[in-house]
Amino acid sequence: MITDFRTLGDSAQIDTDLCIIGAGPAGIMIAREFSGSGTRVCLIESGGFEPEDDTQALYQGEIVDLPYFELDATRLRCFGGTSYHWEG
Repeated sequence: MITDFRTLGDSAQIDTDLCIIGAGPAGIMIAREFSGSGTRVCLIESGGFEPEDDTQALYQGEIVDLPYFELDATRLRCFGGTSYHWEG
């Protein structure tokens, strides 16, 4: 089941045995390992199925001392995580 938590009320409660934060490659793989095991798994991702400006803005930040790409351009908050850059 897929639920957009933005549609739930502030007092919503999720009963689960295992909560995985981040639906990138690792989070998805771990969740799939528990498929059919009887373990209730909740996989939480802060973004939707595609990058969205409001959640991507959470990655904005300043990098000091080392040259690097903009944080909000190199990491993605969406289902698939940064693998979305790879067309994943």
